[in-house]
Amino acid sequence: GLREGQAVRITLKAEETTRCAGRIRQISPIVDPATGTVKVTVEAVAPQAALRPGSFVAVEIVRETHERALLVPREAIVRDLGDAYVYVANGEKAEKRTIALGLEEAGNVEALSGLTAGDQVIVAGQGGLKEGQVIKVIPAAATTSRRGPDESVLRG
Repeated sequence: GLREGQAVRITLKAEETTRCAGRIRQISPIVDPATGTVKVTVEAVAPQAALRPGSFVAVEIVRETHERALLVPREAIVRDLGDAYVYVANGEKAEKRTIALGLEEAGNVEALSGLTAGDQVIVAGQGGLKEGQVIKVIPAAATTSRRGPDESVLRG
C-alpha cells in the first residue's frame, strides 16, 4: 500500500504542535525477514525551523482521504455486539442513532450513515442513556474536553 511520492504527515515528538507535510521519497526493496519491516525514507516539504535532522518524529502515512467527511468524536460512539450508535440531542431528549463507521483518525471516526451535519452528538455520559431520556447541555468551559471555546458538550 506504499508508493514513492505518497503524502505523509510529520509531527515533532518533542513539540506535538510542530507539524508539516511530507512525502515518501524512497522505499527499500529489502524486507527484514525477522520482523517483516521495510525501510522507508520520508522527506519533509517546507519544514518548520524546529524540525531538524536527527529529531524524533511521528510519521502518519496518508493512505486514503475522504473529502467532506462527517466526523464524530470516538468517545461519543457506543458499541454493542458489532453495532455502533450515538445519542443525538433532539430538543431536551436523547435520540439513539445507529451509525455506520468509516475511517478513524486522531480521536475522530467518520460517520458514513445515520447522522447529518449539524446534529448535536452527546459525548459524555451516553453509556447509561436510554432513548427519549431527558438531557442537559453543559457549556464546554465547564468540562475538560478538547473542544473549541464555542462548542458545547452534551451530557446524559
